[in-house]
Amino acid sequence: MLPESMDCKKCNSNFLLEKNERATGRFKCTICGHLNIFDPNNQVSSKQLHLIGNSEKYTCSSCGFEVKKESNFCSNCGANVSKTISERPKIQNRLTCIFCNNAINPEDKVCSHCGAKLRGEPSKISQMYSNPQYNMGRAAYIQDSKQYFIKFTGNAKEYFQIWIVNLVLTIFTFGIFAAWAKVRTRKYFYSNTWLNNHHFDYKANPKGIFIGYLILGFLISGYYLTNFFNPIVSYVILFAGGIILPYLIYKSYRFFAYNSSYKNIRFSFHGTSGDSYITYLLIPLGIVFTLGLLFPFWDYSAKKFSLNNFGFGTLRSRFNGSAGTFYKHYIIIGLILFAYGVTCILTITLLMYGNSEIVTSRSGVGFTIFYIGILFIYQLGMTIYRQYLYSRLTNYSFGSTNFNNLQLNSTLRFGELFKIQIINLFAIVFSFGLLIPWAKIRRMRYILTNISLYTNLDLNNIKAYENEENNALGNVTTDYFELNIGL
Repeated sequence: MLPESMDCKKCNSNFLLEKNERATGRFKCTICGHLNIFDPNNQVSSKQLHLIGNSEKYTCSSCGFEVKKESNFCSNCGANVSKTISERPKIQNRLTCIFCNNAINPEDKVCSHCGAKLRGEPSKISQMYSNPQYNMGRAAYIQDSKQYFIKFTGNAKEYFQIWIVNLVLTIFTFGIFAAWAKVRTRKYFYSNTWLNNHHFDYKANPKGIFIGYLILGFLISGYYLTNFFNPIVSYVILFAGGIILPYLIYKSYRFFAYNSSYKNIRFSFHGTSGDSYITYLLIPLGIVFTLGLLFPFWDYSAKKFSLNNFGFGTLRSRFNGSAGTFYKHYIIIGLILFAYGVTCILTITLLMYGNSEIVTSRSGVGFTIFYIGILFIYQLGMTIYRQYLYSRLTNYSFGSTNFNNLQLNSTLRFGELFKIQIINLFAIVFSFGLLIPWAKIRRMRYILTNISLYTNLDLNNIKAYENEENNALGNVTTDYFELNIGL
């Protein structure tokens, strides 16, 4: 029989095992997907553990990885271990790598397990959260920390039932039920997202969101009607909408945060409308005048506006990222897409050599296949672009964000996200949209199970901070304009 908790051999993530998993010795890691296989009947061999001083810490003699005293197997290499004691240098005040939670020495510059570069002076570890230079999102020391993983328990069958009812009622009520559908969907995802044996809650009132939909629908209808009868008036409405949009986004964050809770403690948002106007009006104007050169800086500013202003109870978030990292990843993806585009153009040119009549005819099976191929190439390129930036910038942004002594961490992988998105795309297309719930659950499970936090705080002792926010118009506006304020 395996112990109650085991670490994945591949990514070292720790899991509580079910009774059948402990009995069979097999469990699948929900983080990296690796199937772990142990022999629960193997006898523990001798001389496999080494005591680290008198601090009750042991390392496997096969790979040198730290192992708990009560462990029967090494969580890194899977070797059988026993509690034979061999003296090792003592580690004072245990420090851990923020990425893999491996024990590190104060003088280490690189984590010996995952290779992450370590920043910060050991004598100033206690100042890490008050001094941003010791927490730049790459790696850091966390003293006496504990890692908490987010667990997602939603499944496609349950969500499909909610999704199909939402779809049918929204259609038959001519969109009136959309507000209730939105709340039902968010409630399902929140209630199936768990942290430390407690799930999140979404508390928004559908009636408030419905009123927001009515106001937004009135404004949009007014724009299209005036554009048909009097284009000048429509431009005035469009200009006014652009002026008020940053304020609505600001209100959206406040509404979204206030209606999100964990253990009956609501989140809060402390950004200002002035910061919103800088982020969503002035910088976008600069993007136009700089021919797009400011776009990575706008992306950075939007992340900072969000992650630097959230609160949970009495805790406040702080974002310590830099715009330079955003520019680096935009340059990398730009070069990747350039190489991809050149390769596609050359390939298409070679394939079309001597067969130009397929394109010029604009009809027939050949032209249809050609057109579908172009659409696939475009969608493939956009998927590479979106998933690369999403994975890299989410990892960096979360790693650069902390709530006092609570550090966020994200370990998304571009390859996994790309594979998930491509499979989801084909599934949705060939099922005529019926597999949308399956695709959404599949992607959400991967994202949420790759988010964790490190803290030495007691999550049960965080005090509530009350704030009141009842305006739902902003939240609806960001949904309409597809501005992603959530995960």
